[in-house]
Order: sequence, then C-alpha cells, then structure tokens
Amino acid sequence: SRGGDVECFAGDAMMVSFGAEEISQHPIGRKILQKLMAKNGKKQSETEMKHSVAAMVAVDAAAAMLKNLTPYRRFEKDFWGKGKDLSLDLTLHGSVGAGRLTALELAEKVSEINTVAKKWHYVCGPVVGQLARAHEISEANDCVLSKKASSAVGAEAWG
Repeated sequence: SRGGDVECFAGDAMMVSFGAEEISQHPIGRKILQKLMAKNGKKQSETEMKHSVAAMVAVDAAAAMLKNLTPYRRFEKDFWGKGKDLSLDLTLHGSVGAGRLTALELAEKVSEINTVAKKWHYVCGPVVGQLARAHEISEANDCVLSKKASSAVGAEAWG
C-alpha cells in the first residue's frame, strides 16, 4: 500500500525497494515530498528530497509490518494428533538501507517461441551491504536503519 516492490525472497526473508522517482509519484510519497519542499526550501535538491522520501516510506512500511504482524501467534489444537497441539510465536526483525539498488533478471532462452528454461534474479548495489550489516544487529520486533538510511530520513523519523 506504500508503493514498494518486492525484489526477492530468500528463505524467510524478503527485500522490498522503494525507488525515489517512483515513490515520489505515489500519493503517500507525493504528500511527504510536498511537506519536505515547503519545510526545507533550497537546503536540499529535489533529488536529495526524493531519496529522503523513499527512505521515510521504507521506514514507515517496516514500522507498519512490525506493528501489525508481530508477535504472530498461531495455535491449533490437535495439529499433530490427539492432544498434540501446535503453538508458534513468530517475530519479525528487519533493516532499512538507502542508496542504489540494481535488479537484474537473466533468462536462458530454449527456443524461438520464447520458452524460458531457467531464470536468475540478482539484486546488487551498495544498499545490499547496508541491509546485511543492519540486519545482523536487529533483534526480534526491531528494525535497524543503516547509517545512510538514518541520514536520509534525518530528524523526520523521530518526530
């Protein structure tokens, strides 16, 4: 609902991107960009403000997921058989980075009718390293911002 794109899944993890240009055209992003432009004037270029907006929307999306999805409790009586209940408490944790992200999709063409035998999806760029480092220190029900994301969001994230 915030205009992001799921770039990939790996195990139980997912990577979502919020492109600066795209998100600034989304209703939420457009509203934030207008407020930033009115507040900051010429302190930042429009491009820098768009990058800040993308980071703010990513932080907001992460906060919404944490608020609405954790803790996730599932209980099913007799799931494993009579008297053997299933009880799970699942938590989320995440990270937010900021910067360039490149998504590539490679496909092996099998015939002239464009049947694809194999596909590879790669996501790369400096932000991937930021996400990995921030994710390492995030804990259950927590979201850690990389230094670059924290800088892009600035004081706006804290009220």
